[in-house]
Amino acid sequence: MDLPDGKADTIMISLKNFFTTHQLDTNRLIGFGSVIVGRKTGVATQLEAINPEMLNVNCIAHRLALASAQASSNILYLKKFKDIMRQLFYFYQNSAVRMQGLKEIENILDDPVVKLKDICNTRWLSHLNSVEAVKCCHPSLIASLEREASERTDATAA
Repeated sequence: MDLPDGKADTIMISLKNFFTTHQLDTNRLIGFGSVIVGRKTGVATQLEAINPEMLNVNCIAHRLALASAQASSNILYLKKFKDIMRQLFYFYQNSAVRMQGLKEIENILDDPVVKLKDICNTRWLSHLNSVEAVKCCHPSLIASLEREASERTDATAA
């Protein structure tokens, strides 16, 4: 089922069409699992308005990711780590010239050409993916940052 956007109203229209097409009684809905609930107008809230007996269950992996992010927000070391990873990501993401320079160094050093990943607290694998990407091309990243710092006197790279 293709949706033009991820808005709750769009999803609800699609769900209502699905229920009608398949002759499903919404009073017999017993549960709904979702990542983002939306307390006022979200899909779960709108489904509960149709059937107040329905049970809404949040995605446990998503909740765990949010709880971990909240717990780590007070740990200075982890906060600094996330800041550095984000800076590194945006340093290259926001400049085609820097990105090209990194790719050239990766080719010279025979490192894999890797797309750096951003860290996102609601995506439980984003931290791992971000660290793995940096690990794969670490020598190239260091060389690229050193080049940016010396040739372009870039303070962020330094």
